[in-house]
Amino acid sequence: MILFNLCHKIFDEEALEKLKNLIVLQLKNCEFIKKFPSLIFLTNTLLELDLEGCSNLGTLQESMHNSTSLRVLNLKRCIRLKAPVNSIGNLIYLQWFSIEGYNRLPSLPKELDNLKAFTTLTINKCQNFISLPIELGYLTSLTTFDASRCMDLNSLPNELGNLSLLTIFDIKWCLILKSLPMELDNLTTLTTFDIRWYKNLKSLPNTLKNLTSLTTLKMSGCLSLTLLPNALGNLTSLIRFDIQYGCENLTSLPKELGNLTSLTTFKISGYKNLTSLPQELGNLTIFTTFKMSGCENLTLLPKELDNLTSLRT
Repeated sequence: MILFNLCHKIFDEEALEKLKNLIVLQLKNCEFIKKFPSLIFLTNTLLELDLEGCSNLGTLQESMHNSTSLRVLNLKRCIRLKAPVNSIGNLIYLQWFSIEGYNRLPSLPKELDNLKAFTTLTINKCQNFISLPIELGYLTSLTTFDASRCMDLNSLPNELGNLSLLTIFDIKWCLILKSLPMELDNLTTLTTFDIRWYKNLKSLPNTLKNLTSLTTLKMSGCLSLTLLPNALGNLTSLIRFDIQYGCENLTSLPKELGNLTSLTTFKISGYKNLTSLPQELGNLTIFTTFKMSGCENLTLLPKELDNLTSLRT
């Protein structure tokens, strides 16, 4: 049985507990629900539970750890939920988990390493979330990791470099992070890397050169960054490169950017100290979008830019 959007002012808990073959249960934005019926987790048929926006839900019963069939768990905006992830390590077939706007979660349980089928982990806008367990690096089936807007997150474990199937890595607006994991060598399937407003980031690791499947790199607002490594020239699959807004300490671009022959979109702005562009940018003949603004000290454009005949005006 599949129930979608089961949300009424009168929530019949007893009737819900009698549904023995429940597979999917959606209770989005049911703000009146304060307690979730425990027997739901004893059926062992439930594959998807969506509680997004149940802002007054206080507890998920301890019996949730028995729901080993669960594949999808959505706890976005369940802001009053107590201990929402304590039992997550028991959900051994869980593939997709999302929590957002929860401010009483300092970290994730180390028992995460039990989740061998895990593919998507989203932790958004969780204030007071300060660290990630090294066990996260054992989730080798993970394809999407999003910890954006966790503004108190202070470090990333090097073990994240073990996530060899990762395709999306989003840590934008993690304002106090100072560095990236050094061991990025194995992230060869990564296609999207978003580190916007990583304000304390001073350098990029050389292992970035191994991200040969990367198509999108967003790093606007990296205020402390003073140098782009030559290794960026190895990212030959890159299609979009965005370094706008506030990377004002950068004084030059590496000539190796001329190797990025798949690049179609390049956006730079706020480079107050940039005085020149590498002539090698003229090699990027499939450029369609080249946006540049706020580069106050840039006085001359290389004549090689005339080669960019695909640019849209």
